[in-house]
Amino acid sequence: MGQKQFLLTIGLLFTLILPDVASGKEKLLVADKFSATINVIDVDSYQVIESVPNSVVGAQAMAVFRDDLYFVYSPYIDIYLKNSFTYQKTIEFDGFLTPGLSKIRITPDGKKMYLGLVGWGKEADSGIYIIDLVASKAEKVIDKNDITSGYLDISPDGKYLSYGKTGSLVVINTTDDTKAVALTLNLKKNEFVRDVVFGDGNLLYAILYYYPADSQKNDRLLIYDLVKRDQKTISLHEDAVRMFFGKDKYLYIACKKRFVKIDTAQMGIVQTIDISGGDICMTNDNIKIFISVPGDNEVVVIDSRDFKVLSKIKVGDEPYALLMYE
Repeated sequence: MGQKQFLLTIGLLFTLILPDVASGKEKLLVADKFSATINVIDVDSYQVIESVPNSVVGAQAMAVFRDDLYFVYSPYIDIYLKNSFTYQKTIEFDGFLTPGLSKIRITPDGKKMYLGLVGWGKEADSGIYIIDLVASKAEKVIDKNDITSGYLDISPDGKYLSYGKTGSLVVINTTDDTKAVALTLNLKKNEFVRDVVFGDGNLLYAILYYYPADSQKNDRLLIYDLVKRDQKTISLHEDAVRMFFGKDKYLYIACKKRFVKIDTAQMGIVQTIDISGGDICMTNDNIKIFISVPGDNEVVVIDSRDFKVLSKIKVGDEPYALLMYE
């Protein structure tokens, strides 16, 4: 069986396994690290609706745009219809994403996808991969072998892309064909960017850490105003892993020992809970927060208002990437 025929067969298998998932209500997709399983969870009952083994082989990152779901399992991007899980097509690119250490973002017009890739080994190149979704092909790689994290983000208006590279936090202009650098913010010695997210308005948030690790220097949150060109920092007092900017205007940070809620207006920590988290997502009503906890093989659900645990969903073997869709 040829490679293209194999991919088509896998796509048809995924379509057949998930015939009843389509509906207008929100659902959570959970990518499993070691058993290469995609689990579909009902966000009200907290039950696993479907588990799809080996159909999307080890999906390292996921995204949704309008009617399409995107699953990235290097070096392929599989595209499915959202409401029927009908396989559409596969885009191939020359790279390898590390599970749990990569993000993908799609521009608001749906024409481009950006993949943050941190490669391991001589055959895996790091960089920001730009995928042309209209032409269904990889377009180019920028900052090849010079990025320090596979986490990236696009501004809400789609004009800017931000990520970390060696010694700096970078913002580029995505509307310029040359991908001109709009901002280069130099970091301290041995300091690197772990994660970056855009808030609303002009604010950009970045988790900064030191390598080699320094017990005297904590991870810190950088808040940068792209218009005023000024910055503030908040000490996180421990290692931070991922961030999520909610529609409720709060910033949520998963750390190695606790989960943190930050008031972006007051620029301070307002709530914490002892959860060692990974990926983060939230329901559209801004009430339920889902946090993957790979070490415990579960997804924890907490109430964003009082930070109380609502449920712990046992799922898979090291669940990591989460995607909310409806």
